[in-house]
Amino acid sequence: MSFRVIFTGSLRDGFNRRRGIESLGKQFALDFDQIRYLLSGAHRMVKCVEDRRQAERIVKALWDGGWHTELHLDNRVVFRTNQAQKPSFQDPGPDLVGPSLVRMRGRDSPVSAVVPESWQPCTDLNPNAVLQAGDRNAHHYMIVLMQEREELPSGLALPDYSVAQLQQCLARLTSGRLLSGPEMVEHEVSPACTAEMSARLDTTAIQYLVAHFQCERYFHTLFLWCSQREFPRQKPLFQRMVTGFRTEPVVQAAREGTGCG
Repeated sequence: MSFRVIFTGSLRDGFNRRRGIESLGKQFALDFDQIRYLLSGAHRMVKCVEDRRQAERIVKALWDGGWHTELHLDNRVVFRTNQAQKPSFQDPGPDLVGPSLVRMRGRDSPVSAVVPESWQPCTDLNPNAVLQAGDRNAHHYMIVLMQEREELPSGLALPDYSVAQLQQCLARLTSGRLLSGPEMVEHEVSPACTAEMSARLDTTAIQYLVAHFQCERYFHTLFLWCSQREFPRQKPLFQRMVTGFRTEPVVQAAREGTGCG
């Protein structure tokens, strides 16, 4: 006995195609080829599992992203989301389509970020980082820097701060180049903007996704990077990590962050 989650390609009311596609990339960490495969046919199988609760978690994750699905038991349809105004899911849990993420908190800082379960805390990526982690085997990394807004010109806007920080960082990198941005993006907690840049580390081409966040007292900068060859596949995961970035009320003084120190 096996349950199959079928992607119908139909959007829920209130979701447009662009928003639905963005959710597949950001929420489920699907790359371009995986998204194109799902959208290329009317009924594509997403997952085949033996446990119904596991299958329903995937159905719920796709529902939250704006997509209708079907749940099949062997060759029989047992559930269609487009036949219920608000489907009832058993034991809704984290989505199982993309990598499982866990929340990691900075030591003596108000920030936290979501990272893949395989990532471990690091201490040697940047001495100014308030949070740093990575997968050393895969060479995928993240650091978070923070800077008090009181130390900066009054009224400095987030886009201007982002441009200044990117220029400072690129000047310190070998063959540093801005590829896109910065551009404002939607974020649940604070104003944010993102950019992409590249550099070389010895003989390896590196590509970064950089996100800047404006909070009440601080600007925060999130750097995510891997080899340029792997970046297109890792970018959806990095975007999920940007979405999962959080800050809490500050009770201790922050350490300064200047970019790629």
